[in-house]
Amino acid sequence: MPHKFFTLADANRTLPLVKRIVQDIMSVYPRWKDLVAQYELIAAQARPDWGESQEQIALKAQIDTVAAKINGFLGELEEIGCEFKGFDLGLVDFHGRLSSVKSCGAGSSAKTGLRTGMSWRRDSRAASRCPKS
Repeated sequence: MPHKFFTLADANRTLPLVKRIVQDIMSVYPRWKDLVAQYELIAAQARPDWGESQEQIALKAQIDTVAAKINGFLGELEEIGCEFKGFDLGLVDFHGRLSSVKSCGAGSSAKTGLRTGMSWRRDSRAASRCPKS
């Protein structure tokens, strides 16, 4: 899916909604990690010829439920046009273009909890596609 390009004003207007969605992701993700760790611990102690225990099956169902929630939140960010960059920091990219042709590879990132919320950075991959002047 092609990226939506945001102006700084558009990204700033979208930021409150994006922040709520990222907070939802960040609140559910630790639960998913804990469930996966529990499943792996139980699976490591089991013998393959035993098959999955009822506890493993129940944990797998819980993992799938939490994963579906996370995927729903990620889908919301995709619909907005943002790109979620990772669960560790809750970083989201807003792709954008500055008005100058030489700056066609600009983008911005927002991290939940940051006071400023937006920082522009030059994307070196896109800069290589900028027209030469």
